[in-house]
Amino acid sequence: MFFHLLAHYKYTALFLGLFVGGDTALLVGIYFSLIGVMSLWYVVSLAFMASLLADSVWYWVGMSLTYEKIKRLPYFRNQVKQVNAMESFLNKHALKAVFYSKFVYGARTIIQIIAGAHGVKLSNYFTINVTGTALWIAAFLLIGKTLDANLQAFRHVAHGIEFVFAIIVIFVVIIHIVVKSIVAKKIADIK
Repeated sequence: MFFHLLAHYKYTALFLGLFVGGDTALLVGIYFSLIGVMSLWYVVSLAFMASLLADSVWYWVGMSLTYEKIKRLPYFRNQVKQVNAMESFLNKHALKAVFYSKFVYGARTIIQIIAGAHGVKLSNYFTINVTGTALWIAAFLLIGKTLDANLQAFRHVAHGIEFVFAIIVIFVVIIHIVVKSIVAKKIADIK
């Protein structure tokens, strides 16, 4: 029943996955478009819209916060030094941080919030965010198309493409967990 609903509402499920999960859902969408289950045009369009919408929501959340409010949040209460360092960094490099957050797994949401709290001008934010989003999607498409082209050469050997894709997704999740723990350790070391 669940898979039937998922198959019937695949684009809605993809949009929600992209809105919440970003990178992982984009990989799934690109994979399904490459095997012909979904339209590549719809996947790219949904990825672009969902990413910009999610980022805008987090930017507006940030706009409603000040650095003083952020410093009082439970997560940041003991990390005032790091928040001050981030504020100082954003004074010089706010737009670069927004752009590069697209390519640093796990950084996207917090950078959007802090960019809003920092008061990054909306027109500059939107221009950089649209550019970063377009390049982020293009990078994933390039990776997907390259993998697909290389895998087609070995299709007669590799009948379990779905298994290979599952391994890639698991690998991405493991990398995410490792990077997240390394970043957490680095933040703890900064204290």
